[in-house]
Amino acid sequence: MGDHHAEDVGLVGLYVRQSRLVVDLINGLGGQAELLMLANGMGLRKNTHIAFADENNESVAELMEEWLMRVGLDVGLRNET
Repeated sequence: MGDHHAEDVGLVGLYVRQSRLVVDLINGLGGQAELLMLANGMGLRKNTHIAFADENNESVAELMEEWLMRVGLDVGLRNET
């Protein structure tokens, strides 16, 4: 969803609430999920629902890489020589 919508109203609000429920479900089953709000939570503006088509795609990729490292899923990203 784009960051030009308020996250607590209409369909966007519904999607945010559903996303939080999915995160709770995954974590409740032993998984490791987080909901990252790029605009309000991470400070990245001008996003659409197509993260890597946006002009700030490198910033989104950096956030994903940081998250992968934090949760220990960066094995394929490590530059081990």
